[in-house]
Amino acid sequence: MANEELRLYPWQSKFFRDQHQNRVVLAGRRSGKTVLFSVLTYAAALAKPQSEILVCCQTIAQSKDLYWRKFTNLIDPLFHPSIVQSINNQDRIIELINGSRISVTGVENPEALLGRSLDLLLCDEYQGFKPDIHPIILAPMLTDRQGKAVFSGTARRGSPLQEYYEKGLDPNNKYWKSFLVTTEESGSPAGS
Repeated sequence: MANEELRLYPWQSKFFRDQHQNRVVLAGRRSGKTVLFSVLTYAAALAKPQSEILVCCQTIAQSKDLYWRKFTNLIDPLFHPSIVQSINNQDRIIELINGSRISVTGVENPEALLGRSLDLLLCDEYQGFKPDIHPIILAPMLTDRQGKAVFSGTARRGSPLQEYYEKGLDPNNKYWKSFLVTTEESGSPAGS
């Protein structure tokens, strides 16, 4: 990965190495969530050929701003052109030569997501998602491939992210793990 921005802070490295099926991070603004998701996407796509990876935000516009532009940047794309089979800008899908496929989307139209099978689901700014999106639409996509899910965002009482964060705090729950990082603790220049 040539992109210099993708070096991990200590909290990101700890999160990256964790192998729980569902991981949650409550993180302060500008703490490195987007970079973490980029690294998770990159590693998953290359580690296992034929991987199906879905990166979700609340809206398509948000997914384009946060991920699609970074993934397809002409000067320093996430995936080097030598390993890219095709890029579909309209549907925001990158296919690699190893058969892995990365999709970037919003969840405004959850019905459009039905029918997929995933190895990795990444949900950013999950505190703003509708509460039933994951259990009804997204979670079933992970069952066929025994995929993993990652949820990130900022704390908001009563949000689905807060509920998932609390699940991951239970040391007896072997399927969920939660992480908390403030902007100041993150190592990000924003916390200086």
